[in-house]
Amino acid sequence: MYITVLDFEEGRVHQYDITTNDTHPNGNRIDWPDAEAIEDFLIGEGHRLGNLEWMSHSDGEIITDKGEI
Repeated sequence: MYITVLDFEEGRVHQYDITTNDTHPNGNRIDWPDAEAIEDFLIGEGHRLGNLEWMSHSDGEIITDKGEI
């Protein structure tokens, strides 16, 4: 499973592969995709929840494209 984060404070997009990350840094087991556990994980990674949007998903492909307005 992956978590993609739009971090508005940094102006960056982060993607975490959490398939092998089944414990929180505090040692507690995480039952994915529990929203509270994911938000705890993101806080542990240094994100501030008030300045981001996140989603969990199973496809880790990143699609980039150029467009014109």
